[in-house]
Amino acid sequence: MIVDTAANNWKRVSRAYRCPVCDKPDWCVVSVDGEAAICQRVKSSRHLGSAGYLHRLADPTDMMVERIRRLPRQEEKPDVDWDGVIDGAVEQASQCTIDWLIKKLDGCISARTFKSCRCGAIPGQGVTFPMYNGLRKPIGVRIRGHHRKWAVRGSTNGLFIGPELSSDPLLLITEGESDMMAAAELGFHAIGRSSCSMGADELVRFIRANRWLDQYVIVSDADDAGRTGAERLRKQLELHGITRVRVIEPATGGDLREWIADGAGSHEIRAAAYGIPDWP
Repeated sequence: MIVDTAANNWKRVSRAYRCPVCDKPDWCVVSVDGEAAICQRVKSSRHLGSAGYLHRLADPTDMMVERIRRLPRQEEKPDVDWDGVIDGAVEQASQCTIDWLIKKLDGCISARTFKSCRCGAIPGQGVTFPMYNGLRKPIGVRIRGHHRKWAVRGSTNGLFIGPELSSDPLLLITEGESDMMAAAELGFHAIGRSSCSMGADELVRFIRANRWLDQYVIVSDADDAGRTGAERLRKQLELHGITRVRVIEPATGGDLREWIADGAGSHEIRAAAYGIPDWP
């Protein structure tokens, strides 16, 4: 069978949108509706010759045992004291830096949230955001400058984890650090992934380590990549037995922060999270 990826039915995987079966950026294709993938690495009961193996993503039981990978151990980097890097950046953050980020995020955060999320600054570079593994151990630092984002050398992409604010069992799963901080500002427990296609393994680890959180809402960006990534994450969580998962997207704006900037409050977001059309 020859798969014509130029046709409308299939989309070739890439670094931005990896194969949902083998998690690689090449060789494989995914159907545009997100219901199936043809993987050339992971076998299934449906062999399509040189094209690879067909996997029905909507039916996790169709996956072979190979599909459910063990969570990889986070590689330790003993030469980097990430707590020291983060604390040093926190000390360097001036009120001017805090005010700049608040303005950059349309006033969706306060100085209190900036500090509770352990944000800081590296002079001449930008604002810093800690990245953690699923056990809340620092594994890197993202830097946000005026025109771009990058990471401190030696960083591993991880999760942006907000502070524990209450006993609320609801966890909002967002894309990026700014959406996470905007959600935390409204009093939500929130985690941001470094991109819409990353962070699933560490997120599973976090959920398993925090069993008191039992309602999980993925807030998708309002674009095709965001929706695809959110739905893929939901299916990955279900493969690990995490089933109380709901996917929502902003009623206005392109992401959660823009929705909040447009006036959405905690009541409106909670209503969407629980599927309540008219929140009192």
